[in-house]
Amino acid sequence: MKTLFLISIVIGSLYGCKEQVTTPSSIQKQEQNESNVQSITFDTIIIDHELNNKKTKERNEHFKTLAFSIIIDSLKSFCKLQGMNKINSDSLPFQDPMEIVQYYENNIPKSVYQIIFPEEEIKTDRIIKTNPKLDHENKTVIINKGAKITEERNYKTLLSLIEKEKYLQLVMTKQGKFIPEIELITVSKDKLSQIDQLNLMGGIYDSSDINYWHSVISDDYQYIEITKVENLNFDETQLDTTYNNYYINQNGEILKS
Repeated sequence: MKTLFLISIVIGSLYGCKEQVTTPSSIQKQEQNESNVQSITFDTIIIDHELNNKKTKERNEHFKTLAFSIIIDSLKSFCKLQGMNKINSDSLPFQDPMEIVQYYENNIPKSVYQIIFPEEEIKTDRIIKTNPKLDHENKTVIINKGAKITEERNYKTLLSLIEKEKYLQLVMTKQGKFIPEIELITVSKDKLSQIDQLNLMGGIYDSSDINYWHSVISDDYQYIEITKVENLNFDETQLDTTYNNYYINQNGEILKS
């Protein structure tokens, strides 16, 4: 009986060893399976809105302490299209929707903007951004940290600034129907308070509204010619062309010739 028991133990141990032995064919198969597994690396981008909010707040506080002469120099550096003379749909980069977006950016600091437009109420929204956004095409994961604060203003981007002896000429974009409207705003140099304003382009282009604007500012930025083609009938095309001249006096008032 002892002999039979020992034989059975030996046979069992041999069988167990056989089960644990890895053959060359099984190794090759395992390597093939591992080679079929593809690892794709995605870039993780964290947009820190908390940091942006802090920088914006610090920027606004900084501009509150500056002298108007320094603020004016800073505003010149913000201009998108400094030294504009012709203003129409062809002379402005408003054809591409991606280009239009940058002309609705608030490039004037809020503290300075409130000096120029003291009666305008700025609406503020805090948009909480937490959900990661996966972009398979660009292999990126975008994670937003904190609240994105958006400001709704009447006037948006400062396109051009011309400095005169007693006043400034600000050419700014404004909310339009299809593309931004553009206005000329004269502002005093000593207080940055508004003196006058004139619409240079309507921002509306369809058959029932304004079809065409063409504004030309003279080289010395004292005279403005505005040609406007307007449809007078909503149901059918009935165009009327108006042509007006304006000049700006030494106090910054825009007067019709």
